[in-house]
Amino acid sequence: MSKTKTQIKEHCAEILGLKTVGQDITQPWTVKLDHFWDSTYDEIKSENLNTFKSTGPVPARLYHHMAMIMAEMGKISASVSEERYARIERGQDKAWREFRKFATDRHEDISGPRDF
Repeated sequence: MSKTKTQIKEHCAEILGLKTVGQDITQPWTVKLDHFWDSTYDEIKSENLNTFKSTGPVPARLYHHMAMIMAEMGKISASVSEERYARIERGQDKAWREFRKFATDRHEDISGPRDF
């Protein structure tokens, strides 16, 4: 099951500590989270890892990882604690690794090398 852009932004807000479960995101952060989404998508696209549209939905397997990459962009402006900052930092490598695994073609070409 895929996740929507709104669900991922809410998960990112939870990672950053901007909201708790069940609480709404406050107004100044809704705009910033949209910016983090756009910047994250652009970065994923520049790495040629975009397997979904910029408006979503995102495959469920990438849900947390997309939110973690967005949180990386927002950790400074959200003034997160040192512990939360460290957790976000540690999650970055895994998030990018999962995106790369998901976007990699799982089928190897067995037709042999091509001479161009």
